[in-house]
Amino acid sequence: TGFRPSPGQLTVDRQGRGGPPMSYIKVYTPPLVTAPLGADQCAEQFFTVSGLVLGDKVFVNPPDPTTASPGDGVTFMAAARVSAADTLALRFCNPTSTTPATIPSGPYTIFSIRTSDGG
Repeated sequence: TGFRPSPGQLTVDRQGRGGPPMSYIKVYTPPLVTAPLGADQCAEQFFTVSGLVLGDKVFVNPPDPTTASPGDGVTFMAAARVSAADTLALRFCNPTSTTPATIPSGPYTIFSIRTSDGG
């Protein structure tokens, strides 16, 4: 019961508290190159992240803006999901009504969690 570490993985047994136990946790930091986003628009963008499996739960932190990829401070990431094997889908939104948005490119931190039921 509890945490069971193994090389490169951590298994968590929820001790009968509902839901399948986590069987795999991994952190990825791929450099993602984003596309601009039009005014008053939301759009999903797709990125290759080798190792992701359909059904993985993902939590994503964007990079800090840099001089080379400053972003505009207006857009926000609305959702993250694994859309296919090795494919991360991120949904970005630009709530401004007149200004196209620049989304920061760079190393995004992706936490991937897999449960023993494959979901």
